[in-house]
Amino acid sequence: MTDPRDGKKYRTVNVYEKTWMAENLNFADSSMYPAMEGGNHCIDDDDYYCDLVGRLYNKAAAMNNSTLGEGVVQGICPDGWHIPSTLEVYELTSAADDKPQNIRSARGWGTSSHPVSVGKDVLGMSFVGTGSYDHALFRTEGLYEKMWVNSAAANNVYLLIRGEEDEMYINNFNASVFCSVRCVKDE
Repeated sequence: MTDPRDGKKYRTVNVYEKTWMAENLNFADSSMYPAMEGGNHCIDDDDYYCDLVGRLYNKAAAMNNSTLGEGVVQGICPDGWHIPSTLEVYELTSAADDKPQNIRSARGWGTSSHPVSVGKDVLGMSFVGTGSYDHALFRTEGLYEKMWVNSAAANNVYLLIRGEEDEMYINNFNASVFCSVRCVKDE
């Protein structure tokens, strides 16, 4: 898929007849989306990492100030794509047999002091351990991946993939954290 807004190309994969981006979004044009001003970061604020593993976004930027809810939320996804719903994420985790190694990339996980088993990535989702940006600090790179999810059940929901503990689940929180974005193609 090529994002027509900036020409960046993303691999895609089909899971339960849904087309998912198989890479984290790396879009940052705040002139098109004013909510992105200050609402996105590269790991260590280095553009190299954005090119490598995508950006981390706060909720306002990811959702483009949309109200979360039952319907489809485009957020900062390109036209014809949307932020994944809770149901779509449950389908994804089910397709992975609830095993994070089935959606984790073989690379990008672990640190010298915290080794993580190699991901099998059987679905081709290639999640990498981007960690998160929280309270002006980059945290848990190589150990966690957090991805924004649209849910009517809570204000802030994400899929958490924990490499060290080899687990994944949908979680909610009341903090201002930055997470990755994967878009799903509209039906």
